[in-house]
Amino acid sequence: MKRAMVAILAGAVLLVACGGGDDAPAGEQADDAVRQEIAEAAEGFYEAFANGDVEKLAAYWSQTCDQASIEAATAASVSGASFFEGGLDVTVDSGALVVRVISDDHVVIDPADQPAGTFSGTVGGRTIESGDPEEAQGDPLELVREGGVWRVANCAAFAPEGG
Repeated sequence: MKRAMVAILAGAVLLVACGGGDDAPAGEQADDAVRQEIAEAAEGFYEAFANGDVEKLAAYWSQTCDQASIEAATAASVSGASFFEGGLDVTVDSGALVVRVISDDHVVIDPADQPAGTFSGTVGGRTIESGDPEEAQGDPLELVREGGVWRVANCAAFAPEGG
């Protein structure tokens, strides 16, 4: 279980720090206003996750996520929060963000599909150096729009290993 939690945190960190891949084919990008909403949701989720901000993290979970998945992700974020002394600030370039549109209310953000510079992070004002784009990994982030708010849909990706 601990290994799964570390892998989840590492995936989130790599998503922030790494980029790679080409732009999505025509028709797979959301329009500018929606892409901005998605970028803000991704920023908030990854920042809350990396900083172990339980209250803020819970605000990004889908209403359809079961309590066990929420508790697993919350435990992982809290246990990894000390990794970023001073707190991680995440910025997403909405213009560069590549999203795969499943429907008007369901999108996927895959770490491997993001161009370099889409995600950036700072810790205590210090920029996190981007790693090798080939190392970008982790499960794609699925977001669903519920009541006008983008939330994390793939709760199972953050559940404990074997659970």
